[in-house]
Amino acid sequence: MIKRIILLGLFSTLLITASINPVVASDLAPSVAILDSSVDGNIVEIKKNLLHEVCILEWSVCPNGRYFLEGPGSAFLPVKYGLSGTFDHGTQMTSIAISTNPSIPIVFMRIIGAAESGARLRTSEQTVYQALEWVLDNQLRFNIQAVALAQGSHNLSTSKDYCPRSARTATAITNLFNLGIPVFVASGNNGDKSRVSWPGCLPLAIPVGAVTNGKISNYSNIDPNLSTFLAVGEAKARSSLQAQVNASGTSVSTQVFAAMWIYLKTQLPELSFAESIKFLKEIGRPVTYQEKVGYWIDKDDLTQAVENRKYGISISSKTYIVRITRKFI
Repeated sequence: MIKRIILLGLFSTLLITASINPVVASDLAPSVAILDSSVDGNIVEIKKNLLHEVCILEWSVCPNGRYFLEGPGSAFLPVKYGLSGTFDHGTQMTSIAISTNPSIPIVFMRIIGAAESGARLRTSEQTVYQALEWVLDNQLRFNIQAVALAQGSHNLSTSKDYCPRSARTATAITNLFNLGIPVFVASGNNGDKSRVSWPGCLPLAIPVGAVTNGKISNYSNIDPNLSTFLAVGEAKARSSLQAQVNASGTSVSTQVFAAMWIYLKTQLPELSFAESIKFLKEIGRPVTYQEKVGYWIDKDDLTQAVENRKYGISISSKTYIVRITRKFI
């Protein structure tokens, strides 16, 4: 029996193609597609990095009263919605990506619907794969080099093969992966140390776990067989009210990791997808859990490693990395 996946408000949609003048990708720096609730492009720090906005929803509540819209303001919600943590989440995640990589171009895709009352509307898997398919269709247009998805479902089986079957979503992730575009997904905040949330558990998705003070965060989901990468799970963020807030969770680590990936692709464009993954593993701080090794990628380590490579210093020397190996029970 296949479970119907409801992602705390994920989605199904009629996709409508808008007529927009094409952009030549070669003229653009590598960008990330952030799939989340909404973004406040009026915040100065965000506006300068906002390359494009898209709204793909199950409900006809995009700013044009339909299921789909793209262009300036498409992913915006009025501040009254931003007061809710649900809808402010996207703004916070965007600000974290920018604070990690200040020059990062962002294609923000709103995938969470809001009722007039301010309630989060029920959404399903369909919007996830339609959003990923939009990325696939437009990756050249905006030079999208990564997807960051900090939404998910932990409605999983307890069996060894626990991940819900989602053929179309899995196909979209695979197609992006084959183009060298990773889909980074929050592993989830349930404290589950044997399963990661959907869709991070799907083949070729890359779940990102969180570390706190150098250790796997208590809240972070981990699958020892899948969880290859981790990043810091706490950060300062900007809210829709332009106030600074403290954010924590694997949503944070996902944005941090995706922003670091874009930094790597920008600074060392000669690296292939496989070479980029290898580079990160070589500079990562190994974290061992149930005899499986994951890699905590630290921003300062990455910056130093990139600079060293530019100056011809071998990564294998590891002279600039403080390596920490811990056994977590």
